[in-house]
Amino acid sequence: MLSYFGSGFHVSFYPFFMPSRYVEDPTQHEAVKEAAGAQIRTHLAHIDRQLAGKSYVLGEARSVLDPYLYAMSRWTVSMVDVGRDYPHV
Repeated sequence: MLSYFGSGFHVSFYPFFMPSRYVEDPTQHEAVKEAAGAQIRTHLAHIDRQLAGKSYVLGEARSVLDPYLYAMSRWTVSMVDVGRDYPHV
């Protein structure tokens, strides 16, 4: 999960927060952000399914992954309601 969070979920935020890193044309930045938002929601849905029935990311014990997930989920406040849409996250 640490690898997934660091190399999959976390990096999906880059195009959302820095679309100019991917396309120079400012008129395309919103399209890049929309595509990133779709990827982020896909990751949230996957994580939500993985967390169903668990108290923490790795099961019943806290780990460094729990605050990491919390921090990343806070980055989504402008695009989704995590508590409503992904209740296990």
